[in-house]
Amino acid sequence: MDEIAPGVYVSSVYPGINVGLVVTGRWVIAVDAPPFPSDHQAWRKAARAIGRPIRYLILTDDHPDRLLGALWVGLPIIAGRGTWQKIRERGELLLPALVEEWNRRHTLQGKPIPFPDSERVPLPELVVDGRMTLEDEVSVSVESVPGPSAGSLWVWIPQRAVVFTGDGALHGHPSLSESPSPTRWLEVLTRLEEGTPPARVVVPGRGPVGGPEVVGPLASYLRHAYQRLQAALSRGKSPDLTAMAEELLHLYPPSEGEKERLLPQIRAGLEHWLEEIAGGG
Repeated sequence: MDEIAPGVYVSSVYPGINVGLVVTGRWVIAVDAPPFPSDHQAWRKAARAIGRPIRYLILTDDHPDRLLGALWVGLPIIAGRGTWQKIRERGELLLPALVEEWNRRHTLQGKPIPFPDSERVPLPELVVDGRMTLEDEVSVSVESVPGPSAGSLWVWIPQRAVVFTGDGALHGHPSLSESPSPTRWLEVLTRLEEGTPPARVVVPGRGPVGGPEVVGPLASYLRHAYQRLQAALSRGKSPDLTAMAEELLHLYPPSEGEKERLLPQIRAGLEHWLEEIAGGG
């Protein structure tokens, strides 16, 4: 793992997910965890090298990659209220979807690797609805922030000027249809671009680590979509969401196979956002 600030470690080598370890003094706080057991073993080895026990695992949202990671670590979990509610109400129902994702992405010689022996995703022990601060020599602030899901969290280490945004800042097409408010999601990204919180290092849920400029591509994507929807509504017309989705698709050109999956996802997200804007959001 790379030390991006004193006592703050990040790894971007695991497929599709960034994970972090924060040394607070007596403890280490994990920010997300690798989804698969082979990666988990390497992650544990890196954590042991720090020489302090891991106290909590923070889930930055309820994406399948993060829920899969929670199955392996055997640690007390901190999550947003939306993630906690989803696991509490649908814990057993989540497993078939996770098994499907597991089998799709994790095979050995053409055969699926057995899924963890679990009856349900573990229920988080600490629930964040607003802000929670883990006090130690280095404080860690965990905050509910508008993003791709109702359980989206940012993890802010003020003394190190580092923020983990989860998929609240990513490189690629965002999933808007599960976001409680794409408008507020854009607002919080804009504030981060402008220096609130004042972060020197931004760790997105996936993709390269950098400064506040890391959120620029996603903020521009959302800003473009918002302006196109607003412009159509101001003319009193119903926007052509399919054409708009095609337009957004080209901002991050996909492979041919991905296009078929992404286009309806983008259109559904635009429809969801249009409803929010039309309702005064």
